[in-house]
Amino acid sequence: MRPFPPKAFIYQSNGFMALQEYGFGGQKIIVPVAGTPAPTTVSERLSAIEIDPPVFIDSSQRTYRLDGSPGKRHLTYFADRTVYRVAFDGGPRVSLTVYPVYGRPAAVLRISIDQARGPIGVTFPIREDGFHLLPSEDPEIIRYGSSKWPYRLLLAASTRATWLGGSFQWRLNPGRTTALTMTSGGEEQEAKTALD
Repeated sequence: MRPFPPKAFIYQSNGFMALQEYGFGGQKIIVPVAGTPAPTTVSERLSAIEIDPPVFIDSSQRTYRLDGSPGKRHLTYFADRTVYRVAFDGGPRVSLTVYPVYGRPAAVLRISIDQARGPIGVTFPIREDGFHLLPSEDPEIIRYGSSKWPYRLLLAASTRATWLGGSFQWRLNPGRTTALTMTSGGEEQEAKTALD
C-alpha cells in the first residue's frame, strides 16, 4: 500500500468548516468567513489550524507515527468521512476516522486502538496556521482565534485528555476509542453552543 493518500487536496466540508487532508491523516482546518457585505458577497477562507497525524507510544516506549512508521496502511474515502488504518510492524493496530458533522459547525477526529499488547499513549499535535491559541477559563476546552476576525475555533476531547505543549495526549487501552471535537462560530458563543 502507498504511504500517502492517492489523491491531493481532498476536502471534506459541511459549509461551516472544511478539513483539507495533508499526508496520511493530517488535516488543515479551514473556516469560511463573510467578507465584504452585499451586493458583492465576497467571502474568504481562513486557514485556522493544522492537526498533524497522531503519534502512538507503546508501554516499551516505542513510537509509531501514523504517517511514517513501517506498517500496512489502508485508506478509505466515504461520502461523509475518511478512515485511515495502520497495522504497525511489531506494534499496535489503529484507526483514525475524520468527518465534518453535517448541519452543525463541527468536525470530529476519532482514534481507535483496534489491537495492542497494552495501553497506548496517543498524541495529537496541533499547530497554529492563521488562528492563534487563546487563553481559556475552561481547562477542558482549547480556544483558537484570529486577530483579524471574531471567529473562534474550540477543541475538546471526548475522554479526559492532557493538553501539553500544543498537543492533546491520551493513554488508551486496547479496544478503546477517543475523539477530538472541533466547533467554529462567528463569535465564541456560537462555537460554544455547538460544542455543548
